[in-house]
Amino acid sequence: MDYRSERVTVAVDRSGLLPNLYTGAITINSNGGSAEIGVSMLVSDNIPPDPPLGLTSEWGNSRVFISWTPNTEEDIWRYNIYRADGGQQVLLDFTVHPITSYLDVAVNNGTTYYYTVTAIDTAQNESAFSDTISVTPRGPKAFYISNDGSDDSSGIGSIEAPFASIQRGISAVMLGDTIMVHPGTYHENINFNGNNIVLRSAGGASATTIDGGDLGPVVTFSGGENASTVLRGFTLTNGHSDKGGGIFCTNSSPTLEDLTITLNDADDMGGGIYIENSNANLSDLTINANSSKNGSGLFLKNADILMTKTVISGNKSSNTFGSGGGIYSMNSNPVLINVTITGNMSFYGVGIYTRASNWTLKNCILWANGFYQDDNYPQIEFDTFGGVSNIEVTYSVIQHGVTDGIADYYHGDVIASHVMEVSPLFVSPLYPDWGSDPTAEG
Repeated sequence: MDYRSERVTVAVDRSGLLPNLYTGAITINSNGGSAEIGVSMLVSDNIPPDPPLGLTSEWGNSRVFISWTPNTEEDIWRYNIYRADGGQQVLLDFTVHPITSYLDVAVNNGTTYYYTVTAIDTAQNESAFSDTISVTPRGPKAFYISNDGSDDSSGIGSIEAPFASIQRGISAVMLGDTIMVHPGTYHENINFNGNNIVLRSAGGASATTIDGGDLGPVVTFSGGENASTVLRGFTLTNGHSDKGGGIFCTNSSPTLEDLTITLNDADDMGGGIYIENSNANLSDLTINANSSKNGSGLFLKNADILMTKTVISGNKSSNTFGSGGGIYSMNSNPVLINVTITGNMSFYGVGIYTRASNWTLKNCILWANGFYQDDNYPQIEFDTFGGVSNIEVTYSVIQHGVTDGIADYYHGDVIASHVMEVSPLFVSPLYPDWGSDPTAEG
């Protein structure tokens, strides 16, 4: 048999072909017959992805967090993160697609860092650099607010150049910062916007007022603030809302200290304070002369609060058949220590109205809560439709005692020890001038 070899060259137009491995066959015919030869062709990917877009940063104490928009190419493999602190960009780390964020904790406060990101595809083609951003992390600091300050470019929140508004200070903070407010009256409605910071006055509640201007809650916590968030040393007044005229707090657990919450109103719940889904701590509060349909001083819903050294007085239901002149609690577990509840007005639960809640009262006073000048009402009343409540009360004073001062309607348990029904002999008048109409001011 006669064999011989020949070189066969096949030209292929690869225009329009995507990167891939292509296979096929070539048939060779000769006088002795025909043969089929398998062939393959690799079209390589030499085109890099586009640079990532939308690079942004957040920074804090010894930390920098960067994020960017994911690339849209289907063959993205990973993202390279480059950092420089004044010199050349150096590869810092990478993330595997689709992760488009990175936390850098190997940074020093006060040093400026420059970040850029590239995209790499499965063929290991690397894109050009994204835009570069600069970040200077820092530790906690104090910002200052004054009536003589400025919110324009001349105010930077320092002692020498303070901001003019509290909300401007909140917009400049980061985790762990403190805002110090000089004495005066500030006409605004503030929202902590999820910032875990300390907001305090320099002169205390008697010298520093936040006036809500009847435009909403004076203070709002709704961004998941935790116990490290502190509000201390203010008078909160002239707030108006459907819920929480003075303070509206939901899904957050701040620390509230040394506050006077007065002359606020809510259309429905919590004239002074509304707290929902919270483990807030409240101490050294005066909750006075607020108004709402239910829970005129304080309304709790799914709230496990600790309240100490607080006076709740002179709050009034705005509805003829309102409940909880002092406190209304629903599905909550309040702990009250050294709390005085007096001179509050509603038709049901003049001092405390409780619904499916478990209470602990220690060293508390409930006295002279009533309906207008009639204080011949139980100071604590159980709701009879919304679930069972339980109260443990020790070393306290309750007008009319346990038997007549707590109306449980067999809808829960009362555990009482060392409870007195002797007048605490308050010096101040027990009742504000409520007039004869529960919907009227006063």
